[in-house]
Amino acid sequence: MSLFLQHLNTFKRDVAPPSVFAANTADLNGSSMNFQRGDNYDAGTNDIDLVIRFKGTGTDQSVMAKQNDADANWWLFNLANSGKIRMDLRVDGSNFRVVETTASFNDGSYHLAIIHVDRSAGTISINVDGSAEATTSVSSNGVITGSQNNSSTFMVGRRDSTSQQFFNGEIGFVGVAFSTDLTADSAELYNSGVAKCWSDLSAPLQAKFTSNGGEFWELANWTDHTAQELVGQANSGTYTNVTAS
Repeated sequence: MSLFLQHLNTFKRDVAPPSVFAANTADLNGSSMNFQRGDNYDAGTNDIDLVIRFKGTGTDQSVMAKQNDADANWWLFNLANSGKIRMDLRVDGSNFRVVETTASFNDGSYHLAIIHVDRSAGTISINVDGSAEATTSVSSNGVITGSQNNSSTFMVGRRDSTSQQFFNGEIGFVGVAFSTDLTADSAELYNSGVAKCWSDLSAPLQAKFTSNGGEFWELANWTDHTAQELVGQANSGTYTNVTAS
């Protein structure tokens, strides 16, 4: 039995049209669709780890973000103008890091990306498809140990700002973790390119998401606009402009 059919047996939900959802993925249209989780995932001064399985062909698109125009402290994980994976973290106007990969990943193939922000070291590392990626410092100043708490909405597939930068492509699972380092688990998460679900993860890796306020979603596990949240808070988050069938 396929993983998707196993999910159908495990979670009672409607099945969305193929144009919106495929097995274990959310297919976003680049103009209105996104996933939101409200004002959550305030990192404080903790290290930040983000993981996402995605496929896209566009540029200058938000993959995952907790950013609003009014915020002085925020982070943004996007595909830059060249299709490079970029992480932008700002503590305030004078303390920030912007790092991007030297390679582009908007090639229409699935990729597993892990972002690790080490606050005390002041570094951002990017791991793609199980291997550390060469990165370039786009801009950097000061220290990034300050608080990352803000009132922005956590979003996947766009950012909560005037320049929304909707993502056009497919997104599978999404994870957020604090005070850990998911790059050490890159081989397990990447799984030689084969999609994984929560039940596939080892107990030690699951614990990295369940500890310190982290969370893990399978975006295709959903019922009536709600993404299936495997761990964490009570509110699973919702899709915007995605209609259940």
